[in-house]
Amino acid sequence: MSFFLTLLGETPLSLLGAKAKTIPTATVFVPKNAPFTASLLVNPDRLEAFRQVLAEPKQRQRSHQEFNRFKKILLGNTGLNYQRDIKPWLGEEITLSLIAADIDRDSSNDKQPGYLLALTSQNPQQSQEFLELFWQRQAVSGVMVTSETYRGVTITYRQRESVELAPTLATAVLSDRFILFANYPKVLREAINNFQVSTLNLANSESYQKAIAALDSSQIGLVFLNLGNWELTPDEINALPIQPSLALGLTLNPQGLLADTAIIATTSEEFEPPLLSEPPQP
Repeated sequence: MSFFLTLLGETPLSLLGAKAKTIPTATVFVPKNAPFTASLLVNPDRLEAFRQVLAEPKQRQRSHQEFNRFKKILLGNTGLNYQRDIKPWLGEEITLSLIAADIDRDSSNDKQPGYLLALTSQNPQQSQEFLELFWQRQAVSGVMVTSETYRGVTITYRQRESVELAPTLATAVLSDRFILFANYPKVLREAINNFQVSTLNLANSESYQKAIAALDSSQIGLVFLNLGNWELTPDEINALPIQPSLALGLTLNPQGLLADTAIIATTSEEFEPPLLSEPPQP
């Protein structure tokens, strides 16, 4: 009997089982005021297998193409190949975040969004070897590769004329379990700060925790938007008396994906209603 239960647990249909409410672990790297964060809480290959099992024969090829497109979008212009570079060690969580709409917060130049991609590794040795080989190939091809140590963590990136302002590819490994990618070294420095100072990160955000609590318990994906944070500076965001956010939880059923939404309005603890000098006029 135990053999058949184990076999059932290995099938793609096991994704239909309820999962406990949990905060995506990689959100410890994301700033609490990040405008957009999305987490996939299942390996994409398992999710694709689930779709293939349930899809009609005519839809399976389309489903496969959709997942291939997702993998290409995920890696963007990194030059990485999902099948070759990522699939062998990828774990059960992927978190992508727009950490800032304008990374240098300078209105005098074009907006330069900062992106962070965090992948969990199920084989730390293999993922570490992948990164080392990737950067070796970059150096051999003539790319100027630079490494720096920030708060005990090695950050490696493609050198540009202006490190802070020119988009590039930067990587770091934290706790042997997380492989981080970013389009600026500055994004990774901030991610390390968020990890080491828990009050700075999204995982410990009151509105994010409320959103997790309000959603269904069987999420395989989470999307979170800080609605007031797209155009504001951090000081302006913190000064808002009400900080609205929107959460979207994705669950699986035999018909496909279902979305559960929650709108959260967190009141700033420092906000006090203004005192009236006279009664309000009717």
